[in-house]
This record gives sequence, C-alpha cells and structure tokens, in this order.
Amino acid sequence: LASVCYILTAAELFNKTKDTDWLKEKMPSIERAGKYILSQKSSQGFFGGAGFYIELPPRKEWDGITQCYCFKAFNDMRIMLSALNESQKADFWKEQADSLAKTFRRYFWTNGHFAEYIHPEHGAVDFHGLTDIDWAAIAYGLADDIQIRDLWPALKNEKNFWWGDMPTQIVTKPYA
Repeated sequence: LASVCYILTAAELFNKTKDTDWLKEKMPSIERAGKYILSQKSSQGFFGGAGFYIELPPRKEWDGITQCYCFKAFNDMRIMLSALNESQKADFWKEQADSLAKTFRRYFWTNGHFAEYIHPEHGAVDFHGLTDIDWAAIAYGLADDIQIRDLWPALKNEKNFWWGDMPTQIVTKPYA
C-alpha cells in the first residue's frame, strides 16, 4: 500500500502547488510506483491489501478500500500526466482506472451497497452492514449514478456511523 500512498501524496502536493517542474522531476518514480501496483493485480482484476488502517473486523485479501484507493491513484496518475502533456500515458492510466471500476462494480456491489472485501474462497464478504467502502466508492467515483441514488440516503441516515455527529465508524455492524 506504500506505492498507492506515494502516488496519492504526490497528487496532493501537485494539486496544491501546480508545480510542473517538480512533477516532471518526480514523475519517473511516481510512474514506477504505479507500475508496481499494476504488477500486484490478481487474475480476477483486484489488488491485494487489507486496507489502510486496522479494521474491526479484519479483512482478508481484496479489500474494497484498497480497490478505491488504487482507482484514485490511477486517476491521479492520469491527471498528473495530462498536466505534463503526456496524453498517451494519461490514457493508459485512465484505462487502468476504468477497468478497475468495471471489475469493482461487478463484484463488490451486493444487496444495495458495496461488499467490504472479496475473500479468496468465500467471495464477497457483506456481513457488517454499510461500510467505509460505500463512502469511498461514492467519494472517488466508483459508484455509478444508480448506485449513488440508492446508497446515499442509507449512508446519511445510518445512525451507527454517526457518533458525535460525524461518520466515525467504518462498519455499522462490527460484531455481526
């Protein structure tokens, strides 16, 4: 997950500074990070990883948050390369993001929201109610318009997310 964070951090820095000289200097290492992420793609089209924090309950193999952040990293690669007028490379990363989005929507969408993760033996794990994956899928553009229409009201109204008037919980049914 370090490679994903590296790209996300570079994108944040570039977004803030708009310094194309800095970006041009750093882009070779940023691209290597992206290529490393692609080298970790499973035959199912998922990226391994168990999230970016300690989950309760723990997740195994293909975590939805990892897919969401890989999608964001690929889109950030597209944006940064576009800023450097590297349209062919930018198109390549757009294709990677689009491919991941298609796979994500196909396998993670279940029962009106997104599953937490795909277990290698048991498939989609969806025991813990609404989750952080639902929030991230909407935030980063993985959810389509129909999914957002169905999911957003449920997220906003789910009291088990909202402790202290903020959505601070990552699942609504942690002990299910």
